[in-house]
Amino acid sequence: MSRTLLLFSGGLDSTVALWKILAEGSEVFLLNIQYYRRNPKEFEAALRIASMCSNKGMITVEMPFLKEIYDYEHEVKQYWMKTLNNPLTVMAPFRNIIFYSVAAHIASQIRAERVVGGHVKEDTLNLPDANPRYLEHLNNILHESLGVEAVKIEAPLINLTKVEAVKLGMELKAPLNHTWSCWASGPGHCGKCPGCNARKRVFKEAGYIDTTTYYEHLQIWRP
Repeated sequence: MSRTLLLFSGGLDSTVALWKILAEGSEVFLLNIQYYRRNPKEFEAALRIASMCSNKGMITVEMPFLKEIYDYEHEVKQYWMKTLNNPLTVMAPFRNIIFYSVAAHIASQIRAERVVGGHVKEDTLNLPDANPRYLEHLNNILHESLGVEAVKIEAPLINLTKVEAVKLGMELKAPLNHTWSCWASGPGHCGKCPGCNARKRVFKEAGYIDTTTYYEHLQIWRP
């Protein structure tokens, strides 16, 4: 049986990736990386979903030094906002190379042959470090680091749109109702932030009933 380490956030994409890997018969280990001010509701969702599919639990790595641009000191933030061509899409500089390097190292400890990320097609358009060419570069670096191809990075959803990924998740009976998309951390999804709006749209376009409870009346989200 193959062994996989999945970067797992508790969101829609990584949950679909998890159920796809399980359906293929691979043994799956989950890795959750906690960086500066990461939404605790995401972590709760990840723990909840992990308990549904694995008796191995979830490996958690703390990275409080890793920050999004908006959490930088003012002058540094202004520098990056001017330097980057599209600062809204690069929230944490060099995040993915850090994530995948850490994941590859952990994969070597548990003898996992591959590290999987839940990137979908929209990510390849919006994020410079989440496209097939970039991931292939990372694979070449991993190979050069050891001199052998011991761990490989894969993104099984990368050719699917988010709508197509949700359709696949529903077909696989993934617990998408337990995932977390909201940018806020209230008692439930706020229903108004970009994450919630995208979640509503994706379920609607996929043709499935969105069973998420939205707390729009609480005014949780303040842009």
